[in-house]
Parts: sequence; C-alpha cells; structure tokens
Amino acid sequence: MVLVAEQFEHVVGIDTHARTHTYCLIHARTGALIDTATFPTSAAGNARAVSWIARRAHGTSVLAGVEGTSSYGASITAVLTETGIEVAEVRPASEGVSLTV
Repeated sequence: MVLVAEQFEHVVGIDTHARTHTYCLIHARTGALIDTATFPTSAAGNARAVSWIARRAHGTSVLAGVEGTSSYGASITAVLTETGIEVAEVRPASEGVSLTV
C-alpha cells in the first residue's frame, strides 16, 4: 500500500459550502499546518484558491481532499483537475472519514 506522504508533499483539505469553500494546506509527511483560507465559490474565487495553493505549496506535488465532488465541490474539483492537481473525494465527518482517489 502506498501512503499519501510517499506520493505528495502537501495535502489541501477543502470544506465545501454553497457560497464559500474553506481550505487547509498541510505538509503531508509531518502534518504541519501551512495555512488556511476561505474563498468564494465563483470562478474568480476558484482561481484565487488555486493560486493560493500554488504559492503556499511552492510547486510541489499536492493532493486535494474535496468534500462533495459531485455537489458543492464540483466546480473546484473541475478547476483543480484542469490545473493538474489530483483530487480525492472526502465524505463529511457525519458519514465517517473516507478518501476515494
């Protein structure tokens, strides 16, 4: 089994909502918190979020754990995928934590 920390330098968790998404970037091997931010779900907000991820991850490999990839997280999932960031769907905590890559 391959660990996330063996494939990616950073992981960004994305908590999705109708009007905003909240992002938390961590270092995959250490779990150290790099930064958090909230952006609107508009096209401009998604572009700002991707730019924020790129600046803080310094061009290293990033895995995005997105909540609701087929609902509230659909637009950011599409943008991340288009920019080459791998996306894993994360189920809300009430359903149990689970990643699907």
